[in-house]
Amino acid sequence: MAFRIVVVRRLERLQGDVRNSRDGAGTDLAGSEPGHTFYVVVSRRWAVFLVLVGVWSWVIWPRFAVAIWNDDRSWTSGGSTPTSFLWIHALLIAVSLAIGTAVAVLGIRAWLAGRKQLTARK
Repeated sequence: MAFRIVVVRRLERLQGDVRNSRDGAGTDLAGSEPGHTFYVVVSRRWAVFLVLVGVWSWVIWPRFAVAIWNDDRSWTSGGSTPTSFLWIHALLIAVSLAIGTAVAVLGIRAWLAGRKQLTARK
């Protein structure tokens, strides 16, 4: 069973602006068929998968951060100044956690949108 979720609300607003334009063509921003709704269909399985990917990121990357922190290459010989090795890996970890969080949020939103549709049908 598939459910629709809104992924980008700004696009819907922009689509409305295009429909109300002077030429009256009614085409959307991508130039496809008129009336494209900018919705994405996400099944419950994919929603669970997205949440699991986000959880996996939060399980793996903090453990990697500890390993990088304890690595000899992360600190200068005096042990007080971080090296570029530490900074690059810290950036990698931060970006990966942000992406994992975003993916998990999308999965949760898809799951909740599906639940709303199920209760609306009853």
